[in-house]
Amino acid sequence: MANSHILVLAFFIALSFSGIDVALGARRLLQGTSPEFPNLPPFRGFQFPPYNGPYPEYRLPAIPGNVPPGFPSFPFFSPPPALPNNTP
Repeated sequence: MANSHILVLAFFIALSFSGIDVALGARRLLQGTSPEFPNLPPFRGFQFPPYNGPYPEYRLPAIPGNVPPGFPSFPFFSPPPALPNNTP
């Protein structure tokens, strides 16, 4: 039982050193080389053709006039019931 725990521990230690080696190698590669990009022409934006047609109209729906003010009467918005007043 202890032997299997030692093997698992050794595996994870080897895996962590392998990850460190890969990270250091990638860092060395990124520091040593830099890609050379060709000279690109400057971006002048998008060219859209002129549009003289009718533009669509956006309208909000009409609000009905018979809406009562305040919150709707959902059960969780209703006020708590009144407590009886038993004080003399």
